[in-house]
Amino acid sequence: MSDVAFPAQNPGPMSPELRRVLDTAGSGLIPPDRALPLIDEASRHLAWIRSRMSPADERSMFLWMCRLAPMVVNPPATEDAIRASANALIEICGSIPGIAWSRHSREAWVQQGRDASGNLPGKFWPCPAELYELLSNRAAEIRQIAIVLDRIVNAEAEDAYDKALRDWGTQAAHGPRPRREQFLGRGCAS
Repeated sequence: MSDVAFPAQNPGPMSPELRRVLDTAGSGLIPPDRALPLIDEASRHLAWIRSRMSPADERSMFLWMCRLAPMVVNPPATEDAIRASANALIEICGSIPGIAWSRHSREAWVQQGRDASGNLPGKFWPCPAELYELLSNRAAEIRQIAIVLDRIVNAEAEDAYDKALRDWGTQAAHGPRPRREQFLGRGCAS
């Protein structure tokens, strides 16, 4: 049996410290002294995100739409209209990761502000292009979170790699140049 457990359910909300690191991480490396206390939590969240990055199944997308219907003023009125609309939305948005089809994305749809024309688009049933934009942006945000979580999980290994690379450079490049792959995976969740 593998020593990596498949996360059956959402690991829950992130701790305030992990949220702070995510909010301030930017594109730089995360210092190991900040990352070490967060590695276990970051590993759980990263594993959960990665397990949900494949496209959603049609049933999940359909359920998402069914839950959106009572939140808008013009949901499809008949069973045939629901099927036709769902099929169109699924055809265009079917490649979007399952993690983006969430309560948060439904809320984002309904709560979006006025557009350039002064209309409130979130009060209406989305057309495929609108929904694709919303969900693909949400998926991109989640991918960015996963990148930072991965940097937290691998902070110690990245630090060791950077040190080995500096040492190699000061030794007039004797021996093979250290490779990042040699360090990642040592005690890391990725």
